[in-house]
Formats: sequence, structure tokens, C-alpha cells
Amino acid sequence: MANHVGGFMEFDDNSHWILCACGAHLYRAAHSLDNMGACTVCDFVKSGASHNSPYGSSGFPFWIIIVVAVIIILIVLLVLFLKKKDKKAKKEPERKRTAEDK
Repeated sequence: MANHVGGFMEFDDNSHWILCACGAHLYRAAHSLDNMGACTVCDFVKSGASHNSPYGSSGFPFWIIIVVAVIIILIVLLVLFLKKKDKKAKKEPERKRTAEDK
């Protein structure tokens, strides 16, 4: 038996499979269509069906990119705020204690 190396998922109108580096079709199976006419395993959409995927055309959830970008922006703003606060603290001269402070 040959050792197969799985690669990308491919599909036609009837089924989907993993294409091996040698060209063999691994794990071939019939499409499992949801109520919108889209396969729940691969990117196949039945002809005539309209399917708006939450993953966009790349298959990667777009909202993850948005969340990561917002987190990065918040971290940068926090770092800038802390640096500004630290500069301000260093700029102010230390006040001498008076008799009223004691």
C-alpha cells in the first residue's frame, strides 16, 4: 500500500475528496447539503442556490480578523497611554514635604 500525502480538498457536482500529491483521490464522499444548498464539508454550492458563507470566499472567518485587529489597536493605545503617563510622572519634580504634610 502506498503512503498518501493529503493536500487540498477538491470537489465536483457530486462529491468531494482530498487530492493526494500522487494524484489519488482520498476520502471521496458525496456532498452533504444544508438547507441553503451548500455542502457542509467543502465549498460546493448547488447550482442555482444562493449561499452567503460567514467565512467569505477564503474559508476563513472574517470576524476573527476584525477581533484580532481591535485587540491589537487596544494594546497599542494602552501602551501609548502608559508611556505618556510615565513621561508625565518623570517630568513633575518631586515635591518636598512640609510640616503640613506630616
